[in-house]
Amino acid sequence: MASQISYLSQVATNQQHEGSSYAARNKAQQSKEVISHLSTQVGDMLQTCTQASFPR
Repeated sequence: MASQISYLSQVATNQQHEGSSYAARNKAQQSKEVISHLSTQVGDMLQTCTQASFPR
């Protein structure tokens, strides 16, 4: 119960607490996923362009 009171005190006084970084971590994770997806798309486009320029 003491840990819950401590947590609520931190949240109520706008101090840093464990949950305060959730939004930033979530945004960073989403950004990494977008970058990964874009990287895959660019790689696919590069492969398509290369094949079109140098047909086998």
